[in-house]
Amino acid sequence: MAPYRSAGDGVTRAFSFRLLGVALLTLAALAITFPLLSTARNAPPPQAGQGWCSEGLTVRDGRVVGANYLGRQDGFADAAGTTGGLGQRLLLVTSTADDARSAHAGTLRHAVETARAAGGGYILFDLPRDAQPITLRTPLRLGSNVTFDGGCSTPRIIDRSAGSAIYLDGVRNVVIVGITLTQTGFADQDEGGDCITVRDGADRVWVAYSAFSACRDGMIDVTAKHGDRRGRVTISDNLFTDHDKVMLVTAAAPDGASCFANGVGNAQLQVSLLRNRFVRVAQRIPRVAGNSFVHSYGNDIAFAPRRRNSGEMSGSYGGLARDGGRLLSQANRYRSMTNDKVLRGLVADGPSQKGRGICAGQGAALSVDDKFGPRLERREGNRNRVSAQSYNLSNRATAWQADRPVGPALR
Repeated sequence: MAPYRSAGDGVTRAFSFRLLGVALLTLAALAITFPLLSTARNAPPPQAGQGWCSEGLTVRDGRVVGANYLGRQDGFADAAGTTGGLGQRLLLVTSTADDARSAHAGTLRHAVETARAAGGGYILFDLPRDAQPITLRTPLRLGSNVTFDGGCSTPRIIDRSAGSAIYLDGVRNVVIVGITLTQTGFADQDEGGDCITVRDGADRVWVAYSAFSACRDGMIDVTAKHGDRRGRVTISDNLFTDHDKVMLVTAAAPDGASCFANGVGNAQLQVSLLRNRFVRVAQRIPRVAGNSFVHSYGNDIAFAPRRRNSGEMSGSYGGLARDGGRLLSQANRYRSMTNDKVLRGLVADGPSQKGRGICAGQGAALSVDDKFGPRLERREGNRNRVSAQSYNLSNRATAWQADRPVGPALR
């Protein structure tokens, strides 16, 4: 006689087998998962391109050996072979804190100091897009062979120091890309620093794909003294807004000789100003003086007088060459932001009273295919010039009409 089985017995036995199967599957999954969890805990930190926003960078053994955006560099910095921190150790900025007395690992100041001590470094910002600004209480002094790369963070830097936010003092081979920089906490009469100061023979400098606003004195000033080496600089694809005196490029003039004696190719300062946008600015776009040459190409320049905090109105003009400075303005667009005053677009002046006897040459401004907006006066006094063909520039630039975005580097 067959043993009696109720319907409940069959259900219970089937449920038991099902539980056994689930248990076996769970044990198998745990056997796989625990080693993976252990491996993840003990795994080395990710390399660039494996979690950091660093598209276009090639990193080997902790050093950046390739950066795609360098292929879009042009002008004098490119001709001089500017590479910044290429080949140097990768230094990540993961914190927005700043303490000049004790720079902690992961902060921008620690990265800058580490790079200076090592003779170079590739500083890459790895911050959330909604991160708080980095507030500087004292200036940053970059060393040679350094890249300052905002990455995909587009970091905001607010400088509250009493000087310039970033000093490039006599350094060589520096690249600054993809940052937003402003200064605050100063009055009109405070002119003790710039957003970026390039001076004392600094050479092979490229500043690109960044935004600058409301700086103290200049936004980017490039200067040199007697005895300093040649300085070759490219400032390209940036946005400059809400400022009075934008950019000064000035070098010492040769004693007792014409500033044009040695030709443009031997100018002490050689600056390429390419494809930038200037909005709500007043003057010095740029001002060029002494043994300096600026090639201004493809810029969009919208300017007007600005009311200072004191209540007085600023002066206003586009580009100015004086005391021997030479300015080649090519394919730029100059336009007024006001209709109640005729503004000067391009000006060349003779030696100032201070410069008499030091520089025999007058300023020279040459306009080539520029466009001047409504109610904008075009002036090119003192036509002591050098032929545009003799500038011998590698012209890979595109004019302002091209659809080339301003902002962080597109990697």
